[in-house]
Amino acid sequence: MLSVARNARLAATTTASRRRRNSASTISVEPCIKCAGEPVVPPSPATSAAAHTPTAEDRLPYEDEGVMRSTFYRRPLPEHLVAFDSADGKKLFRRCLDAGHAEGYFHLAGNFASQSEPAYCGPSSLAMVLNALQIDPRRRWKGAWRWYTDELLEGCLPLSVIKRKGITFSQFACMASGHCEVEAKRPEDHSYEEFMADLRRVTSRTDNGEHMVVSYARATLGQTGDGHFSPVGSFCPTPTAKDPQGGAVLVLDVARFKYPSYFCHTRMLYEATKPLDRTTGKSRGWFLLRPRKNSPVYGCASVCKDWA
Repeated sequence: MLSVARNARLAATTTASRRRRNSASTISVEPCIKCAGEPVVPPSPATSAAAHTPTAEDRLPYEDEGVMRSTFYRRPLPEHLVAFDSADGKKLFRRCLDAGHAEGYFHLAGNFASQSEPAYCGPSSLAMVLNALQIDPRRRWKGAWRWYTDELLEGCLPLSVIKRKGITFSQFACMASGHCEVEAKRPEDHSYEEFMADLRRVTSRTDNGEHMVVSYARATLGQTGDGHFSPVGSFCPTPTAKDPQGGAVLVLDVARFKYPSYFCHTRMLYEATKPLDRTTGKSRGWFLLRPRKNSPVYGCASVCKDWA
């Protein structure tokens, strides 16, 4: 009888011990207050990107096929022109520096901006040079700041007309005359030797007192399009038997969406100023722009004379 009672007590003790061990090994996790009451969503099965076929709804607006067919992302630079950022372009620029013909480049590069409209190459080139010359526009740009942009320049024509048609050689000179001193030269009256003398002087001036803008026909350089304006940044003397005073000139193309800045042979650039403008029946040319010694006009000259 005692043996039976002892066995019963031993069994009860063993069962209680097991219950205590099981209770200790079980961790009670309280639900997160934020997640309490929310259904548990099982993870979705993994899918591969390749298994998904893009639909019209998936395409971004700029991927529209019609837009891609009717627009362009830049143009290839003709092989005879040397891109400024290429290996050969860097070598040419080092030679410009060594020869002392890149003095004006840094003033221009610090104010380099793309033209804001396809036909604004003239106003953009002028704004770039005026800022490089550190001329005060005496009118508000934005906020409390006075600064030149191509959208703040008007001359013989309102900007609404320039936006559609661009400007001619004479209209550029007229526009520039309201802000700085202008010397305009056409190739029929000024020789290649004079062009080279101007180029050498402008690119070697250390006082930031003068810059050159060239008006030329793109087709002569093998580019697409017609007339164009751009400032000149530097000159690399590379004399040859045919052209002992020639070399490579750096054109800082303000249509950066179309072509990069590039080196062009000086003779070729001069020849590109000769084709007649279909609007005026006259050639193009180049401009020498300097700060005005007396008070600026700040507007188009009262009489738009036939420049050069």
